[in-house]
Amino acid sequence: SSAEPASSSTGSSAAPAGAANGGAAPPDCAAEATPSTVSRAPAAAEAGLKPLVRIQILPLEGTSSNEAPLVVLGPQLRGVKDRGETVNQGRVFKHGSDVYVVVRCDPPEGGYVTSETDLFFEGNPVVRFAKIQFTGLAADIETTSEDALFSEFVGPYCQSQIARTDDYLPVTCEREQHDIFGTQFVVAATDPQGVGIIDKDTLLYVEVDETPEFDRIHVLPFQDTLPRVYDYDLFGDYLKPFFKQNVARRYAVNDQFTWQGVQFKVVCVDPPDRVGRVGRNTTVFCDGVLHPSLRNLLPPHLVEQLSRLPPGLQMLLLNTDQLGNGDVYERLMEVQERLNNRRGLSQQTIDQIQSFKWTDEKKVETGQETCMIAFASSRQKKIVESCLVTMYFMGIVSMNGSAGAQIVQSAKRTSTGQSETIE
Repeated sequence: SSAEPASSSTGSSAAPAGAANGGAAPPDCAAEATPSTVSRAPAAAEAGLKPLVRIQILPLEGTSSNEAPLVVLGPQLRGVKDRGETVNQGRVFKHGSDVYVVVRCDPPEGGYVTSETDLFFEGNPVVRFAKIQFTGLAADIETTSEDALFSEFVGPYCQSQIARTDDYLPVTCEREQHDIFGTQFVVAATDPQGVGIIDKDTLLYVEVDETPEFDRIHVLPFQDTLPRVYDYDLFGDYLKPFFKQNVARRYAVNDQFTWQGVQFKVVCVDPPDRVGRVGRNTTVFCDGVLHPSLRNLLPPHLVEQLSRLPPGLQMLLLNTDQLGNGDVYERLMEVQERLNNRRGLSQQTIDQIQSFKWTDEKKVETGQETCMIAFASSRQKKIVESCLVTMYFMGIVSMNGSAGAQIVQSAKRTSTGQSETIE
């Protein structure tokens, strides 16, 4: 995003986070102003909190220590574990004048540290936001007045977060969701970018996203990107967490996105022919797969331009290397190579098939010297013909009659080899 948040245009509401409240706060605002991020393990258990699987801790900008964070924070983290304290996103650890902040927790609601908790310290320092834009989703709010959203929701919420205890900082980042007094908001833009904190000098922007939610959406994965070595739940493992993390994203037919290495494409939406969001009332369908092809892999704007051309010209362009980009063709080549490697039966399967050798004695016994092959489809016919032509030129088989002659002559038209006589 640019330095200026999108909502800085005319009509959006903006005010410093530390400014006086422009409207009455909800009744529970005072209660939220001073919650403690530290509690004993029994209280955490009563609240349903679980052991932390992993946490990420980053230094606040201005931290000057040259020592590894694990060395600096090791004694404090051991104390937190031994005392059974609960750690949430925003928890602060101090070492002299240096400040470190918990920016991620798994599970997100926080929990208590155990010997099995993974600690991560990689990442850029936490910045102090000069500007931040909150976007309210129209499906979740009763008013579209940006002034009302600021005075009744965003302003009081940020003030309450800033006023919390000294061992907490309000950490957030772009696309992160915030449930503010029962209403859903998303961080649409920040300045500077990255993970940062809101303080009394941060300028707040508020806007309303009136993009409607789809009733239904059909999303399909590309077959070559699906896992092949382990079982998975396509919706639970991929689509659900993606849509949950991208609630403000807009979608249209032919849009593509990738999550955890699996590439998806939007193939149908309801209502049709419009841009929309995936929300809590949207039904998601994901039955089927897409096979990689140039048409499927093209970006939406090229698909739209291609659809305006006559069918013959579409096919001509789709069979040239001037459409798309190098990544698309490299992807198609990888898929084709994988399919070629998997084509045909394995040697183990071949060994299980009953076989016999056609000898001269069997020719005399049966009087049969030729065989006829029947095809179930034109595709099978082409595959078998190509195999027969290869074996013919290698001298493995002979092809008699007019049909055999046509097959070989067709192959010779594209061959540089010398002409041979058909037996």
